[in-house]
Amino acid sequence: MRSCVPNLLTWVVLSALLGWAPTAQAQRLIDPTRPPDFIASTPLHPTTTFELTAILISRHRRLAVINGVALDVGATLAGATVLAIRPDAVRLRLPSGRLVRLTLYPTHMRTALRSPR
Repeated sequence: MRSCVPNLLTWVVLSALLGWAPTAQAQRLIDPTRPPDFIASTPLHPTTTFELTAILISRHRRLAVINGVALDVGATLAGATVLAIRPDAVRLRLPSGRLVRLTLYPTHMRTALRSPR
């Protein structure tokens, strides 16, 4: 094993000096079936989806877990500001100014069935 190390070290040094070092270069892949005048479209307003997964409320603090990030009132996520945190929902103001209400449970899960008497 000892005789192998100097040979490897020599090869690395020589290849680096001579420019033979193997390098990983990112190359853009070109689709051969793409028309020559094709221009890829990009969305004008990228849509960000918000997923509310938990709400934590204590005497001194209110937290909402949105997209895996714990946020309190006034915090921002992807440009959206948390306006209010309620026990079952969170209100956000999007960068466009639009208000969004995220509910913790879908409406069909929140409705309780009455037990038969």
